[in-house]
Amino acid sequence: MAQTGEVAAPILITDDRASDRTALESALAPLGQPIVQASSGQEALEVLLRKDFAAILLDVRMPEMDGFETARYIRKGKRSRHTPILFVTAGDEDVAVALEGYSAGAVDFIRKPVHPEILRSKVQIFVDLYRKSWELSESAIELRRANDGLQGACRDLEVFTYTVAHELRSPLRAMSGLARMLREDYAGKPFDGTGQDYALRMERAANRMDALIRDLLTYCSVVREPAAAGTVDAGEIVREVLGSLGPALRDRHAEVRADEAFPRVLANGALLGLALTNFVWNAITYVAPGVVPEVRIGHASRPGWECLWVEDNGVGIHPEFHERIFGVFERLQPSPEDSRTGMGLAVAKAAAERMGGRVGVRSEPNRGSRFWIEVPSAHQSGAREPAPKAVGESLP
Repeated sequence: MAQTGEVAAPILITDDRASDRTALESALAPLGQPIVQASSGQEALEVLLRKDFAAILLDVRMPEMDGFETARYIRKGKRSRHTPILFVTAGDEDVAVALEGYSAGAVDFIRKPVHPEILRSKVQIFVDLYRKSWELSESAIELRRANDGLQGACRDLEVFTYTVAHELRSPLRAMSGLARMLREDYAGKPFDGTGQDYALRMERAANRMDALIRDLLTYCSVVREPAAAGTVDAGEIVREVLGSLGPALRDRHAEVRADEAFPRVLANGALLGLALTNFVWNAITYVAPGVVPEVRIGHASRPGWECLWVEDNGVGIHPEFHERIFGVFERLQPSPEDSRTGMGLAVAKAAAERMGGRVGVRSEPNRGSRFWIEVPSAHQSGAREPAPKAVGESLP
């Protein structure tokens, strides 16, 4: 058989005599390639519909459908039209017969009794060509995939650049307009309450731009910087997140409940913490006026994966926006006074993807949200289930 790592180059032997098929297979066995036998032209055509071969050894004289007719049908097949055919014959065919064979698609004639070494030498050439063409095909496929990925990345970069430019220009326009108003309205005048308001609005615009730039740098570092993964105690990460957000949780009088025990996962602790921090921050931010935030942090498991989720009693999100909110600078119903940059969930998504995981949300308007991140389990027994196509379909 072909050595481990090498491309197998199957060979098809077609002959109505079992003894001749066995002799040919024995002669070709040292090549170490898979060999398939067919006892008739019809059987050979059926096999060729399901499998590719490096070469076909075809007996000329067979009942019902001889080798020439079989070869002509082989050449009509989409998969087999270019497969080399070596006719095997026991007779002394004349030139006319030989020409018929070549016109039917033969690349060579081999006469019985077959000399094993000569047969192997000829077939070895086609085995090598088959492997080379396979490697080239694989390379072409990989190149095409890489090219498609590069084109997609360029499109994403174009959209990303446009979005960043648009977001950064907004506070700049505000600062520019307010500065002009200050210059025109307060030339030689005392700085009254209206002027103070202009200055305050300029300060807010500057702070917003600073927040945009900081969040953008965070996003870029998550996407670009190396992120080693290892076994992480998810419970410890949850405790660190709640500790870092302690002041904000107390200011909003948030009620937080977390599972007592969490699993160990294969992740990067910093990235996992970053994603969960953004989920908890959203949970205490997007609530109706006068409502005390209620946050619950839990987990769910399925073969090979662990899912950590943050549930809230917030305003909720319409299903049509469930994917959009994970985009860069995406804010639902933004206002000029809104200090949020719309980068938090994009950072969470990028962090999950860097760890081989994914994020999602289950939510409805006025019924709260459950944001989740799924990462590989640290205790994998057997094969890992593929990720479901529908976001969140595996969650309780």
